[in-house]
Amino acid sequence: MIGIEKVVAVFPPNAVAATQLPVLQTLGREQRTFFETLGIESVRVADDASASDLAAAATKKLVSTMAEPPDMFILIAPRLPEALVASEALRVMARAGLEPVPAFSVGDLGCASVAAALAIGEAFMTSNPRIRKIVFAHGSHATERSRLRFPVTIHGDCGFAFLMSRTPRVKIVASRLETNPEYADLFRIDFATKPASEWEEECTDLQTYSFKLAVESRNRFLRLNEEVLTSAAVGMESVDHVVMQNLSDAAFAFYEQALDINVAPVCRRNLRSYGHLGPVDVILNVFVGIASAEIHSGDRVLALNNAPVAAWSSMLLEVVPE
Repeated sequence: MIGIEKVVAVFPPNAVAATQLPVLQTLGREQRTFFETLGIESVRVADDASASDLAAAATKKLVSTMAEPPDMFILIAPRLPEALVASEALRVMARAGLEPVPAFSVGDLGCASVAAALAIGEAFMTSNPRIRKIVFAHGSHATERSRLRFPVTIHGDCGFAFLMSRTPRVKIVASRLETNPEYADLFRIDFATKPASEWEEECTDLQTYSFKLAVESRNRFLRLNEEVLTSAAVGMESVDHVVMQNLSDAAFAFYEQALDINVAPVCRRNLRSYGHLGPVDVILNVFVGIASAEIHSGDRVLALNNAPVAAWSSMLLEVVPE
C-alpha cells in the first residue's frame, strides 16, 4: 500500500484582500470585474521569500516530524524558477537542510504536475523496496504582475510538502494522466525580454481557452474518470467526495454541471481564503477535508486536476482508517 502519509503547509502571514491587490488597481473595468467575481476573498503574499524559500520551509517542517530522513526528494517545479540552469530541487534541499539523497524536479504540466510526480514516486517505491519514504515539495509564489492570471484565477503564495510512504493516511488506488501538445503555448510568460517585475502571464487565444479547451476538458475527464473507476472495480456511486484544483467559483460550477458531480465544500473554502496554489491544491483540499471531519476514514475521493498547457489527471484516493 502506497500513498500520502502526512502534509505540511506553510503560509506567509501577510494576507491581502483580493480587491486590494496593487496590480488589480491597474486593470480596466472589465478585467477588474472578472477578478472580483472569482470567489477569491484573499491570498497570502510572500513579500521577500521565493518559491524555493517557501518549499524549503515546508520541507524542513515536515522532515522535523519524521523519525528518520527520507530516501528520496522530489520537487514539483515552481511556475517561475529562481534561476535558469541551476537545480531548483537541490536548492530546496540545501535550504531545508536535508541529507543528500536522490533528488530531482517534476513539472512542465501546470497543476497536473502533482499527478506525474506521484506516479513517478509510486513507481520508484514499487520497484525498489528499500525506498520507504519520499518527500515531495512545492513553492507556490507569484510576482505581483503574474499573480493575476486572466482569464483563470488569482495565484496565492504557499510552501507545501508531503510524505509518500507505505503506511499512508491517504492511499493511491488508481490514477491516469493525459496531455495534448496542441495547447503547449496557450499560456506563456515572456521572461527573456522583460525584467521579473514586468513578467505577466498571457493567454494567446481567449476563445480557445474558454470554449475549445473547456469542451475537451469535459470529454477528457469523463473518459479518465471512467478508466480510473473501472481499474479500481468501483462505480461513481462509490465515490464519496470530488476535489479539484481551486481556480474560481465559475470553474467549479462548470465542472459540476459538465461532469454531473458535486465539488467538495472544502475546495470553495480554500479558494476563498488562499486563491489558487498551483499543483498542490488538490492534496491540500483532501487533508484539510480530513482535518475538518468533512472527509472520513474509509471515504473514497476522486481528485481531478487539469492545466491549460494542456494536461488532465484523475486520481482515486482512499482515506485509510487510523
